[in-house]
Amino acid sequence: MPELPQLFWYKPIFMTELLIAETLFAVHLKRRSFFPLRLAAAIAVCYGVAFVLPAAFFNPIYCSFLFVCLFFVSVLMMKFCFKESWINILFSSIAGYTTQHIAFELYDLIVNIADLNGGQAFNFYGNDIGSVYAPFADPLTALIYLFDYIIVYWSIFMIFGRLIRKNEPLKLKNMAVMILVALIVLIDIILTSMITYYSEENFDSFYTRMLCVFNLICCFLALYVQFELPLRKKLEDELTIINHLRAQEEKQYTFSRENIELINLKCHDLKHQIRKIGNINAMNGAAIAEMENIISIYDSAVKTGNKALDIILTEKSLLCNKQGIKLSCIVDGAQLNFMSEIDLYSLFGNIIDNAMEAVADLEADKRVIGITVKGIRDFVSINVHNYYNKELIFEAGLPKTTKADKEYHGFGMKSIYMTCEKYGGDVSVNASDHVFNLSVLFPLSDMEKVKI
Repeated sequence: MPELPQLFWYKPIFMTELLIAETLFAVHLKRRSFFPLRLAAAIAVCYGVAFVLPAAFFNPIYCSFLFVCLFFVSVLMMKFCFKESWINILFSSIAGYTTQHIAFELYDLIVNIADLNGGQAFNFYGNDIGSVYAPFADPLTALIYLFDYIIVYWSIFMIFGRLIRKNEPLKLKNMAVMILVALIVLIDIILTSMITYYSEENFDSFYTRMLCVFNLICCFLALYVQFELPLRKKLEDELTIINHLRAQEEKQYTFSRENIELINLKCHDLKHQIRKIGNINAMNGAAIAEMENIISIYDSAVKTGNKALDIILTEKSLLCNKQGIKLSCIVDGAQLNFMSEIDLYSLFGNIIDNAMEAVADLEADKRVIGITVKGIRDFVSINVHNYYNKELIFEAGLPKTTKADKEYHGFGMKSIYMTCEKYGGDVSVNASDHVFNLSVLFPLSDMEKVKI
């Protein structure tokens, strides 16, 4: 059997490394029908191409072209297996290729420092190696190779791969980021190949080590750009939406305050008019009391010691009464005087709105919302509880929205957390036996410093 160059043996091994790395970022992608059969066919195609592509030339341009071709074959096969957009497929594939290259460069660095195989892990630019692939030439290098790839793949999955969450589809829209990352990785691979090729005759271990370190930095930078910039853009978009909602809440608070004050004034005048008419016409006392009771429904019955809290609780009481929901309040509003009126309106508005949505479809005896606000030593405690019947999924301590359109909902809980964090508060939520509990604890120390 004729001896084959190392490049011939590395092609299927590279494909194995690449497919495993891409799997780290593809495990949560939406699969197409008959996925096992598609996967088997895709793997067969990938390895078939890896063996068929010839190791015809041993120069950096051809070798780089060879690996890029293998990469694009894997991209096509991922598209064949997963029902995702091209940008999502490229996202997972490029992240996988970058991970593979990090493991490759780290292994090269370790071999160089340990002075194994003459200080060179790979030599693609000659056909005199023989049929044994260099990393498997002896047990020690094979062990280092396997340990290196396992550690690198596991670490990158823990740092970056887990950001792609199950049951949460990728929604990547910034193609410029993908192009930037692809160029960083591509240029890094081509430059590495060229420098390695032209340093064969004058090998210098120091320059090789520096090249490996530079490549590792470039690859980690590419992964950071790929994952963190879209995440930052998403957070910025969410913050913009929340700020817009807060501006709307400020307008709503002003409008509600004026309406509640007007309603209270008119109701107060109506009660006096009814008593006056009743006395003149000698109306039945029970009839007068009934009329006053009807009017009292629209009168502010919530008096907490905090004007802003009175307004939001009164407004929500009227809405709850209209929907047949019992809103039970044991509230010492004076304990929350350190908060601005707008923050109070936003905080309790979002809390009560979420609770009302949860109980809206329940039977009458479970359409109850309980609110307690009290001081406990140097803290203020807020507790809200209500029944629910939908399945709750928690993510990073936050219950995810149960609405179908998740892209434009779920900001209520985020706004609650942001408001509480502004005042150094701690938010905790839990659900058990179909009862949802939200608790907030504010420290009273130095609260005046954060009040707006």
